[in-house]
Amino acid sequence: MDEGDVGDVCGLLTTAHHPILDEVLRLKPLVSFSRSTTRAGDAGLAGQHTQQVLMDFGYSQDEIAALAAEGVIVLG
Repeated sequence: MDEGDVGDVCGLLTTAHHPILDEVLRLKPLVSFSRSTTRAGDAGLAGQHTQQVLMDFGYSQDEIAALAAEGVIVLG
């Protein structure tokens, strides 16, 4: 980020840790809530949380494996 960039001046950017790229710039949360805090977490790899998210939605291990084998999803 260069000093004076729009994101810098408007306070829209923050840094986050990435598993490969180390420290990267990303947007801060663009909304805030009166009774809870928002935060910009670390960056992730493509597919890093896919399996857990699909399991949370009720997909079985076999269904997830079939989707991965067909190239529909990427597992990290």
